[in-house]
Amino acid sequence: MSFSTPIPPRIADAIVDELSDDSLALKQCSLISRQFRERSQINLYSRSKIDLYLPGGADNQRSLQEYLSMLPSKFIYHIGRLSLFVEEREIQGGFTLQEERDLIVLFNGLKSLRAFSLLMDNSTGKFGPYWLSRSLESAVVSMIRVTQVSEVTVHNLVDFPMVLLSLGCPHLRMLDFHGRRQDAHLIIERPVIPERAPVDKKGCLHVLKVDDTSVAHIYILLKTSKLPQSMLTLSNLRDFAISGNAPHTMDLVVRIVSEAASLGRLTWDCEHYWYRPELMAPAFPKDPTSLRLAFVHHHNRVPPHLNWILMGLQNAPECSRLEELVLLLDVGSVWNNSKKTNFELWNECDAWARTIDSLLMGRRFSGLRRMAIFVRYAPINDRAPSVAYLDVMVKRLKQKLPMLHSKGVLSVQWLVNTRRWPLRVALREMEQGHEGDILVDVPGALESDFQRFCLKD
Repeated sequence: MSFSTPIPPRIADAIVDELSDDSLALKQCSLISRQFRERSQINLYSRSKIDLYLPGGADNQRSLQEYLSMLPSKFIYHIGRLSLFVEEREIQGGFTLQEERDLIVLFNGLKSLRAFSLLMDNSTGKFGPYWLSRSLESAVVSMIRVTQVSEVTVHNLVDFPMVLLSLGCPHLRMLDFHGRRQDAHLIIERPVIPERAPVDKKGCLHVLKVDDTSVAHIYILLKTSKLPQSMLTLSNLRDFAISGNAPHTMDLVVRIVSEAASLGRLTWDCEHYWYRPELMAPAFPKDPTSLRLAFVHHHNRVPPHLNWILMGLQNAPECSRLEELVLLLDVGSVWNNSKKTNFELWNECDAWARTIDSLLMGRRFSGLRRMAIFVRYAPINDRAPSVAYLDVMVKRLKQKLPMLHSKGVLSVQWLVNTRRWPLRVALREMEQGHEGDILVDVPGALESDFQRFCLKD
């Protein structure tokens, strides 16, 4: 379609830019007139997330080479968010030479990128390229630096040049790095630090998400961020999320908390019972706004993890900004082997509950708007506890926090799932506004009354 009187280019561009937040309107504009097409496509690419699969060829997935041949370089220039999914392969090894060449061409053409993800398939733990060649590594870091990428996500990669991120990427604001669990035992070589001139003005990483397989990499990032030539600092970190408790995980949390005085949110998903109060004490943030924590909980033991939270809130006089406290208590299969009656369960929390109920209702924590507790149960041989049992358990725990409950800031829910890291599931449901009890990924035949709670993970 064409207009009898052409619209001046500046006006046509202004019209399209005004619709830049509406992807449907942009698509319609690109079909209405040639005058709108190019600008609409540029806006679409700058705001859309582009997902590329390597090696491609299955389920209508195009290879990277085919994708590059179809996409003009002027549109590559404007891509705003790019995710590369590297799928399982039949042979073990790195990227092919052709893939490396194509990736370097793609990276060199990106000039407006804001978020980059490199996600390696880890479904079997046996096959796939889990490392980058020196040339590809250099191209990735150069792309992140030149385009001033602010968000980087890397999953299931054996190694990644943390030194180069620290020394050359001051615009990085969010880093999500998860290693491969199969390589958690590997010793990361001490990096070579290049000589560079000191930097006066440094960029600040605001969000860091890691797991226990990437502790060594984050230590490298921490160490290099303190160098005079570093362009990135972690001292103003606002949000730190970590899962797991492999050796040195606790030490890393302590280091992050001590380095980042402004840390507002700590998310920590521990999966084993190993808490020692004397080791945990320094890991409590100085003045958090949000604590999202998951611990294994035993009904027949004093809960050191809960006491750690209580002591952290009590012993830090400057701690008063807390707005959110989310706890996931993983009781596992206790419903199957517990010798206690329903009325005895949770008695180990009596002293803690009385104190924290009073503390959080005081004037010091007047900004608290949410205390959410998830109680996680594990099914056994495709068998889950009855809904009636779970409802009683939740009600018993809620009754131990009467003031928080009466104020309307307390919620207690049960969660049944089999996968690792149940806190991720709980947070996802909470952030999506789902209230009530949750059942996720429980296989086999279950009681009919469970089906109304069934959610896909």
